[in-house]
Amino acid sequence: MSAEDTGFDDEMLEAMLPDFLDESEGYLNVLNANLLELDECVKNADSGEANVGADILNDMFRAAHSLKGMSAMLRLDAINNLTHKMENVFDAARNRQVAVDSEVVDLVFHAIDCLSALIDRLSDPETTEPEYDA
Repeated sequence: MSAEDTGFDDEMLEAMLPDFLDESEGYLNVLNANLLELDECVKNADSGEANVGADILNDMFRAAHSLKGMSAMLRLDAINNLTHKMENVFDAARNRQVAVDSEVVDLVFHAIDCLSALIDRLSDPETTEPEYDA
């Protein structure tokens, strides 16, 4: 997507970055808090598959969706791609297409760690870009 496609030039995008960083911190907090609840649900499940409340997955989906939208507007492709994949996992889990088990929780832990590192890198470009499998 070019600056012409968004109507924003690089200067405008740079001016919007501090707001993105502030808002993304809140969304990361939502993701992390809900992930801890999700992890607890899985640990307490007898069969290994958790009966997760819809609110947890809906909150996680909304946080990923918001980050995806903001990152698309700012042309932050790595963040956009990762949050899109996270959104797909949360949607599949809340629609019971994917069982929420320890493997899914571990995957989400890793995704949130990578997302956090990608966002941190925006405020400190000297930071090494995290590696993750799409």
